[in-house]
Amino acid sequence: MPIGPRTRVLLIATVVFAALAALIWYLSVAYWAQPVTPLAPPTQEGAARESITPAATPQ
Repeated sequence: MPIGPRTRVLLIATVVFAALAALIWYLSVAYWAQPVTPLAPPTQEGAARESITPAATPQ
């Protein structure tokens, strides 16, 4: 028994949607599975140097 054109379009749309959802899921899992490199804590010298900004704003 042949399938109708509407059924064929719905099946193709379902397959395309499922493939797109699987790709998005895979990329999301691959992105969140990467280890994170922690940042070094700021030093006292660097914090003091950043807080003093001569001529940063017009007087």
